[in-house]
Amino acid sequence: MEIRNTYMLPKKNSDNSWYTAETKGTNNFMIELNQGFSLGWNKTVLQYQYGPQAGMNTFGFQRWGAGDGQTGLADNAWGINLLNFGETHFTENFGMFHVIGAHFAGGRDGLATYENGALTKVSESSFKDKKAFQLVVRPYYKLTKMTRLLLEAGFYTESTTHWAKASVNDINYVTENTSNVQAKKVTLAYALTPDAGNFWSRPELRFYVSYLNGGNDQGTLGQYGNANYTVSSATDENYSYSHKKTNQFIFGAQAEAWW
Repeated sequence: MEIRNTYMLPKKNSDNSWYTAETKGTNNFMIELNQGFSLGWNKTVLQYQYGPQAGMNTFGFQRWGAGDGQTGLADNAWGINLLNFGETHFTENFGMFHVIGAHFAGGRDGLATYENGALTKVSESSFKDKKAFQLVVRPYYKLTKMTRLLLEAGFYTESTTHWAKASVNDINYVTENTSNVQAKKVTLAYALTPDAGNFWSRPELRFYVSYLNGGNDQGTLGQYGNANYTVSSATDENYSYSHKKTNQFIFGAQAEAWW
C-alpha cells in the first residue's frame, strides 16, 4: 500500500497572466493498493483533487484546456478517479491484462476577463459536473516461445454538463447543456517477442489491425484516429477541409522497447 499527498501552489505574478494573486493551490491525494495472487497481480488506485486544476481531469492529474483553471474561477473544483488494473494468467499460454476506470468531477470552471489590468470574476461558461467510465481488456495467447496473438477491446463514455451565460436585451440568462461522448476500439495483433508468455516481454514487434468507432453521428474521428477537425483558409472563404467520420479501420506495424 502507498499513500501520497501533493500540494501544488503556482507562482504568483503581478501582470495580466493566468497566474494572478487570486490563484489558489490544488491538493492531490492518492492511495494505492497492490495485491499479488496465484494467477497474477492487481492494483487499485484512488485519486482525489480539490482546487483550480481538479475540475477537468480525467483518469490522471494532467490538466487540459485553455487557462488551466488558474484564474481563481474554479477554486471549488474537485475530481475523483478510481482505477483498477492488473494481469491474470488463466493457463500457461493464455492470459489477460485489464484496465477499469471511473471518473467524477464537479465545481466551477470557465473564462475570465480583465478590466484595467484587474481580474474580473465573471464566468461566461461554467463547468458543472463530469462523469466518465473506461474499460479495456487485453487477452493474449502464446503460440510459440517467441510469438503470440493479442486482442485489445476498449470502451469509453463521458458525460459533461456546462452552464452558459447569455445576455439578451440587457437581461442575463443561464442555460444548461449536457454533452455525451462514447468511443470503442478493437485491435487484433500478431506479435514477436523474446518471451511470448510474459505480457511485459520487450522488445516486441506487432502487426495489427484496429477498428475505431467514435459513437457520434456528427463525426469524431479524423485520419488515423485523431479527433474530428476542420481546416479553413483565411484567404479563401470557399476553401475548407474536414473529416466527418464515426468509424474507421487502421492497420500497420508497431515496435516497442524499453530498457
